Amino acid sequence: MKENYKALLQRVDDNEQDIASLRGQKQLLEKELENTRQTFSCEIENLHDVTVHQKLELNDINLSRTTFNETTHKLIHRVNVLDNQYLLPERCGEHINKTDVFIFLVDGKWTAWVEEPCSVTCGVGVRVRHRQCSSPYHQNGGKKCKGNDTEQITCTLPSCLQEDILECYGGWIKREDFGASYCFSNKTLSWDEAQEQCGLQNASLADICSENEDRWLAEYCRIHPGLCFI
Repeated sequence: MKENYKALLQRVDDNEQDIASLRGQKQLLEKELENTRQTFSCEIENLHDVTVHQKLELNDINLSRTTFNETTHKLIHRVNVLDNQYLLPERCGEHINKTDVFIFLVDGKWTAWVEEPCSVTCGVGVRVRHRQCSSPYHQNGGKKCKGNDTEQITCTLPSCLQEDILECYGGWIKREDFGASYCFSNKTLSWDEAQEQCGLQNASLADICSENEDRWLAEYCRIHPGLCFI
């Protein structure tokens, strides 16, 4: 009986030591967790500061660009006014009374297009370009410029993907009856990635348009398992 009692006390003592050891480990883990949380918090704050700084720089650039455009606009207008005052009377005019007063009809003309950067850094995007009816401005009843002062045009930059990423089985297959071309591949692409690959073929991605097309695609994929198509 005495031996059993001693063994029981020994087990209690061992358990208390284990509990103390676990508590120590818990404290260490909590300390590590707090240190990690502080580190991530500092990194997030730094990223926030960088983002705010970049936004401020972008605002400064936009403001400088606006100021530049306004200054250019004013200079062009002043040049046109001087041109009308000193050059046009020597070339053309309409005599309207005996006091030698002339009224010059000045038709507006477009400036050259000014293009903005492409909306993407790779692949197919959109480029906006602007022009002004200020070379010269229309004056004294002259005609305004015809057409738009802003246009959007397609811009194509080097592909974001490798050109052979699809590895089309049997190459691109063209079906005149469906008015489309197909690439069967074991590669899986997102819609945007597939659109880019179609752009490399001077085409665009489209949905299935008819039941006959749907049945043909299903049959082709059944015969060639493991392939998908764009």
